[in-house]
Amino acid sequence: MLSYVSKLKKLLKSLYIPLRVSPKLFDKQPNTLAGPNRDYTKFILIGQPRSGSSLVIGSLRQHPQVVGFGELFNRGQIVFNIKGYDNASKVLYKARKEYPIDFLNRYIFSSYLKRTRAVGFKLFPEQLDNQHFECVWDWIEQNRDVAIILLSRQNTLATYTSFLIAQKTQVWQAQKKSQQSSINVTVDMAACLAEFQTRERYEATVRAKIANHRVMEITYEDLSKAPSTGIIKIQEFLGLDRAEPEITQVKSETRPLSEIIENYRELKEQFANTRWNHYFNEE
Repeated sequence: MLSYVSKLKKLLKSLYIPLRVSPKLFDKQPNTLAGPNRDYTKFILIGQPRSGSSLVIGSLRQHPQVVGFGELFNRGQIVFNIKGYDNASKVLYKARKEYPIDFLNRYIFSSYLKRTRAVGFKLFPEQLDNQHFECVWDWIEQNRDVAIILLSRQNTLATYTSFLIAQKTQVWQAQKKSQQSSINVTVDMAACLAEFQTRERYEATVRAKIANHRVMEITYEDLSKAPSTGIIKIQEFLGLDRAEPEITQVKSETRPLSEIIENYRELKEQFANTRWNHYFNEE
């Protein structure tokens, strides 16, 4: 019996055809947006999770002159978020991992319809924090014609707290007020400190890589106050015709941090004499 099982395993192994990919795969784009036009602005929306990036890229995607991809370097799958592009393709996923620069040059920044004036995608710095995608930072640094939309959130504690809540509720985007959070979280001191330090490191990396690019900086706080105004400014930055944006999201959280974080006062005391103490100045 054991011999039979062993032989069967060998037979199955011999029949296995490994998943092979080639950069030629990137020449086979979906034809939904394909055309002769390569004269458009390339852009990358660089931000951090829970900073309004979904609102920005979603609003830009609605503009008829924009091809706005999602998180192309998401570790779990390629998040195209555009009709005709296969988020679940294992072949593309493996190809992106093995040939990330070809993926950008030939598949993403390819030729599009004549009406297209801007093509870009959304990027979180941590998505390039591995050996497969380190070369993408070099690509960004070298390609100075790529416009950068730099989205930040002034209070990293608020960003981290929002992430913890979304992780707990699995509601990552609120489309209506009824989806706004009402739960509380306890923030671990060590994890919070690590998050502050990591975000500082990412910001330093990003600013070094985009130092010679055309950059538009916008904050989550400004977007929250006047989302349409912020999106229109981005349209102008990308050279688009003005189009009134349709805002389909609401803020996931409106309560002060002191009400959301159960151990807020304890955290405030522990960070009192650090360079992050200003994150606790809302009271």
